[in-house]
Amino acid sequence: MEVYIFNQDDQLLTVLSYETGLISTWFKDRLNKVPDEAFVFTVEANTEESAHVKAENQVVFRDKEGDFRLYVIKELEDIDNANGPQITAICEPGFMENKERIVVDRRFTNDTAQTALDAALEVTRYKGEVEASLGNASTNFYYLKAIDSIWKIINVWGGDFKDVINFDNNKINRFIKILQRRGTDNGHRWEIDHNIDQIERTVLSYPITALYGRGASLPTEDGGYTRYIDFADVEWSVANGDPVDKPLGQKWVGDPDALQKYGFLRDDELLHREDEHLNYNIEDPVELLQDTWNQLQKVKNPEVNYRLSVHLLEKKAGYEHGRILYGCVD
Repeated sequence: MEVYIFNQDDQLLTVLSYETGLISTWFKDRLNKVPDEAFVFTVEANTEESAHVKAENQVVFRDKEGDFRLYVIKELEDIDNANGPQITAICEPGFMENKERIVVDRRFTNDTAQTALDAALEVTRYKGEVEASLGNASTNFYYLKAIDSIWKIINVWGGDFKDVINFDNNKINRFIKILQRRGTDNGHRWEIDHNIDQIERTVLSYPITALYGRGASLPTEDGGYTRYIDFADVEWSVANGDPVDKPLGQKWVGDPDALQKYGFLRDDELLHREDEHLNYNIEDPVELLQDTWNQLQKVKNPEVNYRLSVHLLEKKAGYEHGRILYGCVD
């Protein structure tokens, strides 16, 4: 494999390979999430190329799908052992620079995900491409970090996130893509007693069955601000096509199925496991209720994580939603 090193100004400095001192790489990609230690690589420290492995320099490599990915060196570890001096670089995704750009006030009513993505990235170095049919929806960005605006688009419209780049003549072009779905069935899979050495399964059982929602604090005519809004004045009815019954005056929304599974039994009555959902960017109680319900669907079941020790397949392998995508690169 090859790892391209660029400086902060997108100028190509060197190319690392196994012939020029690259020892190992580790790539962890998570679906619609930012993984810890997303890309890690180790090089021999006494080579000419290793002089460019410095904090804030940029790293580009090609992933298993053939796309170029951009990362930034954030941590360095110097190691000296029987194999000689080595440098390990820990990198974060380049798109995380978008946490340092603010979208002040943009509103969307019955708009496309492409319109919202263009607005989210307008103040950044990235361009947006929605390669999915996601329909129209409504939301807003109010003093929201650009990266959080992207996650909000995924939550509202759907789709799967992927960051890619291309580069030509030392110019890096950065893209955020929203795809219909990442991963395909290529007829290859990992199987126990075949190409899996070990499977670890971790269950984190902290289910929530009901959420109180709190939104923005709105300005008043006298120059002050209201309390954070809630959705007490919004009514939902299954008979009217809503996902659950939520009567007027109730400041929380619950999931009946989750209540039956995980509720606390008290005097023959099941009590909800409650928590609070805060989104201070939402000014509309109707939108706040929907956003709170969407969040409840994410937290109502225990989280299950898998970690696999596998043999690398010679061909591409698809992956499923919610799983770690890759543990290596070409």
